[in-house]
Amino acid sequence: MPAMTVPDRPGQPATFGIVGSGWRSEFFHRVAQAIPDVLRITGVVTRSAERGDGVSKAWSVPSVRTSQ
Repeated sequence: MPAMTVPDRPGQPATFGIVGSGWRSEFFHRVAQAIPDVLRITGVVTRSAERGDGVSKAWSVPSVRTSQ
C-alpha cells in the first residue's frame, strides 16, 4: 500500500509515491487521476529503466530505480 501524507493545508491534495508498476499500481494511478484535487502521485519506483521511462511518459510522473 502506498505511503501517503496528509496535507497541512485544507484544499491541498494528499501526495503519495508508488512502488512498482504492475496492475495494482495502475489502479492507484487511475484513482489519483480521477480525483486530482484529493490525491497526487509524486513518483514511481521501478526495477528497470525501460519500464520507468514508459511509466514516466504514460503517467507524467518521475520514476526512480531500486538499488540492486
